[in-house]
Amino acid sequence: MSVNAQDGSSDTGADAAGGAAKVFSCHHTSWSVHSSVPFELLEIPSTKNHTATPVGNQVYVFGGYDGQKNHNELYVFDLQSMEWRQPEVMGVKPSGRNGHSATLLGDSILILGGWLGNGPLAAGDMHLLQLNPLKWLLPRFSGEPPGPCNMHTADLVGKSTLLVFRGGDGRAYLNDLHGLDLQSESWFPVKTAGEQPPPRANHASAVDEVRLYIFGGWDGGKRLNDLYVLDTTDNVWTMLRPSGYAPQARAGMTL
Repeated sequence: MSVNAQDGSSDTGADAAGGAAKVFSCHHTSWSVHSSVPFELLEIPSTKNHTATPVGNQVYVFGGYDGQKNHNELYVFDLQSMEWRQPEVMGVKPSGRNGHSATLLGDSILILGGWLGNGPLAAGDMHLLQLNPLKWLLPRFSGEPPGPCNMHTADLVGKSTLLVFRGGDGRAYLNDLHGLDLQSESWFPVKTAGEQPPPRANHASAVDEVRLYIFGGWDGGKRLNDLYVLDTTDNVWTMLRPSGYAPQARAGMTL
């Protein structure tokens, strides 16, 4: 299997001890490693480029690459009991992948794209994980989907629009933006103006009301630490130049 080169890292796998949950205490401002009995029994693989989607008091972890192969197992971490479980899921599960996205859309999680390692381009397929009862489904969206997506971001803006900043396609580095109208269940291209972010992959994104932020990433030659914001009321990009000391250039972080 070929390695996902668009993540911008120089390593080929994940930390051998990285499967344990690491807990940060706000009161003591300290980190600790939490290993429960279920975690030891499950033998959760140590992966990178997986997704972790918060749903209430639980975190749904899917996919990832362990240095040898891609995974397609689903694990759930309970934030109250601090224990892992591997639930039974009905339906046909997606193939193993890393560098995909997993976005909570109401009572389902949308899995989009990722690197499968079996071709020149990333995947462009979509899968819905219905949460109650747990079942894998194939969505029936109309319109033109983003296409091959790798190390991209997919953010819910408001309650009815998903914005995908495509990042890579497994070969090229991109900066196109695609929208999914959740009411009409249709994809549409997003036309923007202003200072558009240069192409990149494995960047970080965040939403603040009607604003979509893009930070850092990997452009195929170097890591980045620039910051852009899209005002979705008029679809105009702006490059932000905050005062103070910017974080070092990086890829694969959160925002």
